[in-house]
Amino acid sequence: MVGMPFIADQPMNIKRLAEVGVAVGVDYVTVTKNDLKSAIIEVAENKKYKINIENLRTLLQDEPMTSLEKAIWWSEYVIRHKGTQHLRSPTADISWFNYLLVDVLLFVLFIVVSILLVIYMVIKIVISSLKFARFKTKIKQN
Repeated sequence: MVGMPFIADQPMNIKRLAEVGVAVGVDYVTVTKNDLKSAIIEVAENKKYKINIENLRTLLQDEPMTSLEKAIWWSEYVIRHKGTQHLRSPTADISWFNYLLVDVLLFVLFIVVSILLVIYMVIKIVISSLKFARFKTKIKQN
């Protein structure tokens, strides 16, 4: 595999794959035509990459039972225990009020409205004090 990481966890993933010996990483910022070509040729012609990926596949596919055996076991499990109520999540039966977090939304709405009300009152007081100060200066001038 030739990897060219762009964002997030991709550089780390390519670095790990290169350490395991199944990939070669190239930097998209500094890569040249020759670098990319040599990376592709390296992976295509060097047999160590094929051997390493086959070993990795063997590790990842080693499971105690096949998918069909798992499906059969879980089907029999449900039949043996007459359902799976004990595996059901407790949140499956919550009310719509709790599911939609209405209490949290109301609290946030209350906080926002309170802040806006305080801002409105402060602005109203500042404007009224400015009007009073302006009125006071006009009286003194006369």
